[in-house]
Amino acid sequence: MIISNRVAFWDGDNFVIVTKNCTKEHAQRILDALNKADLMDTQMAPAAEAEPLMEQEEIMPVIPEDLFTDPEPGEIRFSTGKYAGLTPWAVLEQYKDKGYGNLSFLARKSIPDALRNEIRAAQKAYFKKRFEKSKDPFKDVSNATMEFCKTFFLYFDNVLSDEQKKSIAEQAGYIDFNAFIESASLEQLQSLIASIISENVAK
Repeated sequence: MIISNRVAFWDGDNFVIVTKNCTKEHAQRILDALNKADLMDTQMAPAAEAEPLMEQEEIMPVIPEDLFTDPEPGEIRFSTGKYAGLTPWAVLEQYKDKGYGNLSFLARKSIPDALRNEIRAAQKAYFKKRFEKSKDPFKDVSNATMEFCKTFFLYFDNVLSDEQKKSIAEQAGYIDFNAFIESASLEQLQSLIASIISENVAK
């Protein structure tokens, strides 16, 4: 019997067969035939050559899955990269504000929840300690320069939630939070920084 409703073609290393207007019964016969052919090929292969197929490992291009080693809170360490062997707490102690900014970047990547939670806990404690000497944030920040303000948001922007950023931008009339930081007046940035310090250090 000649089947005219079948099309076969190569897609790279994949051989594709398309059967048009195929019924469930016909599809089952095709699958049975393919399974039988696969079984025959397996029987013909010498036992010594039969090896299990290994699934290709998924590669994380930026953050490897083994980024941390010790699962105990406070002792979770980076196992690769610039911070290999360091806990998030040690990163902040050694690299200060820049370390905080780098940890914020890493926390947005595909990393284990335990590591992400440890980063957030370390950052929260660091931010509070960093600004706890400010008894009157609004007075202390009133002399801050534009450079200081933009550097503050470069490192500490994750102190605000996405919802808070959206609300701030909308109230100020900007398309998003980044546009607000780029175009807001010095007084607006100073006021926002003072509010952030006041709210988070007091907690």
